[in-house]
Amino acid sequence: MSDTQKQLEEIHKYISKSVKRNSGISTETLVAFIEEKWLLIDDDKYQSSLGSFIIGCTANRYALLHDEKNMERWMDLSKKHSDWNKYADYVNNYNRGALYVKCNSREKAMNYLKLCNDKNPNYIFERADKDVISFFCNNMDNNASLHNMNDNSKPFSGNIVLKSWADFFMTDESFKFGLGGDKPEVHMSELHQKGFDYLTAHQKEILSVILDKLCDIYPELKELYNYDDEDAKKLMPEVKSKEDFKDLIFPNRIHILSLELQGIPYIGYEFGCSWDEEHGFGIMLHKKRVIKAGDASDSFMNRIAEKDRLQGKFRPFDTLIL
Repeated sequence: MSDTQKQLEEIHKYISKSVKRNSGISTETLVAFIEEKWLLIDDDKYQSSLGSFIIGCTANRYALLHDEKNMERWMDLSKKHSDWNKYADYVNNYNRGALYVKCNSREKAMNYLKLCNDKNPNYIFERADKDVISFFCNNMDNNASLHNMNDNSKPFSGNIVLKSWADFFMTDESFKFGLGGDKPEVHMSELHQKGFDYLTAHQKEILSVILDKLCDIYPELKELYNYDDEDAKKLMPEVKSKEDFKDLIFPNRIHILSLELQGIPYIGYEFGCSWDEEHGFGIMLHKKRVIKAGDASDSFMNRIAEKDRLQGKFRPFDTLIL
């Protein structure tokens, strides 16, 4: 293993430690550690996929601190990495726009998101996270025609207590949830409440279904991302059981959609993951039946539920009860 790789892995190990419950590592402490170590590593870091991960992670942390100057500095570092030219301009514009959303820099966020949307009108809705979609819809011209929202409406956001999830991920019991997926809702309806109640009642079984599905597709994901051996040890290590995923994924947001089947809405589960900080991992379920699993967008895209719902109308009724 090269010295560069060892130093990058030291940073990655500290990042992983910082997200654990009761780590005692503040975001300020984390970025200070990264800044110090990064300067000591030679330019081979711009050829490593782990280096790319660290750049994105650091820019993201500065965005959460609303430190726009340092966030932009690290975003500019990504241009030096060999991965930069692998992506289309609209992808890079989206990435910058999403960070400006987190940094609460509204004008710059919209400038970059509009550049992305001009080149690929579907990308924000297919690849963005829920907060970016909500921001874009609320600030885009004629947004009411897009999602039945007005300038004074804010998408609903709340917290749900899932003790079995908290025990598994070793974190607080409260997790974020929103309504409507990529078609955000402002108010919680009776249907949404039914979804909330179903998830609360069946939280342990649902988590087991999600982890079982991830176990099934993990070999395919490893092949898709194709990390070299050194990076794979940190980003996509071998997994012997679903218990091993507690250090590789973490719930970001739960999406209770406004589409239902059998009186229960479709619910998507969006996770951050070690192997793809940008796109994450997402899975959509109806009750305890897996509809689709892949990146984060699979957790909140209504078209996925709409397609399954149409098929469900012609599926034998007993196959739908879970």
